[in-house]
Amino acid sequence: MRYRIGIAAALVLLGSLAWAAGDFLVEDWSKLPVGGKGIPHAWKGQNWGSPAYDMTIVEDGGNKVLHMKSKNEGSTISKEVKGRLNLKDTPILEWRWKVVALPKDGNSCVKATDDQAAQVYVAWPRFPEPVRSRIIGYVRDPTAPAGPIG
Repeated sequence: MRYRIGIAAALVLLGSLAWAAGDFLVEDWSKLPVGGKGIPHAWKGQNWGSPAYDMTIVEDGGNKVLHMKSKNEGSTISKEVKGRLNLKDTPILEWRWKVVALPKDGNSCVKATDDQAAQVYVAWPRFPEPVRSRIIGYVRDPTAPAGPIG
């Protein structure tokens, strides 16, 4: 199976895929130097739009975190973990994020104001990817109702 984890938005600390069998750490930013800027090593940027990638490794509460800023743009990064875990052994995704500013008048449920503070997606690509891939996403948007599936 192939897995890709993508994140986009404000201040994000991504954790691990976990279960009783053990943990698989996707990223904890601890090995990266404070002050490091741009797309972190082992992550890839998006290939659409005009992302700014205003990202910096900072200390927050004793932890290194990825601080992401965005203004009138979106920057998505992803990390492929193909062949490195078995979803049956690690079916739970855990992460922490801290949003310090919400998009003014942003609302994920309205096309004209579709904007979120943060997002985490996990994708299981299947051929043909555009129509058969399985994706689960979590959005940090205080205007969106909890739990919708679409």
